[in-house]
Amino acid sequence: MTKPSVLLRVMSILFIIFAAIVLLVGVLSTIGSILSFVLGMDGLAGAAAIIFIVLAIRAIISGLLLLLCGVFGVRAKHLIACLIMAFASLAIEIIVFIIMIVANNAFTEGIINPLGLTSLIGIVLLIPYILGVKQTRTRVAAVPAPPPTAWNPE
Repeated sequence: MTKPSVLLRVMSILFIIFAAIVLLVGVLSTIGSILSFVLGMDGLAGAAAIIFIVLAIRAIISGLLLLLCGVFGVRAKHLIACLIMAFASLAIEIIVFIIMIVANNAFTEGIINPLGLTSLIGIVLLIPYILGVKQTRTRVAAVPAPPPTAWNPE
């Protein structure tokens, strides 16, 4: 069994906690956006509500990816899948944060929007996680295979 690096283990535990928060924010944002769309928003406000519905669903998908990254990272299993999910999450978070900035909605009156905040924290957390996965992968690659024996010929 592969033992994860300390950085990977700590980041994985943080990911599990952060994923629960992102999922909660995503579900609440989805409900709020759908209610605002259904309760009579039309025109430009309706289009904005649709955009926020898409961003909130993105938060749910991102939260699920982060949860899987955390669970796989704690066990140090499927490290290549961890890297793929981490890079996919990083790309999603960067794109969403750029969209939030362009839409001028990442910062509202000095307060950070919850979707923008989760994207920013996700970007900050994903970088050490990727480094931890790479540390664990290099340590696994550096461990020599056991010598062949009569019971385990190679």
